[in-house]
Amino acid sequence: MTTQNLATEFGHADLIHRIATFATPLRLVLRRRAAYNKTLNELSSCTDRDLNDLGIARYDIPRIAREAADTVC
Repeated sequence: MTTQNLATEFGHADLIHRIATFATPLRLVLRRRAAYNKTLNELSSCTDRDLNDLGIARYDIPRIAREAADTVC
């Protein structure tokens, strides 16, 4: 028996739909946060010379990490 059939049979279809509706945006937030943290950590671990070679100032790292997170779908 599928989850949908079980949910309908026991009258929990609305609850399951609400949980799924909440979980989808939550997964996106978590993926974006992971992308932000990864970018922030990788760029923060670079030396000033490496960042200079990339044309990045150390104070730009949080902004670049936010931009990277915004591209996650």
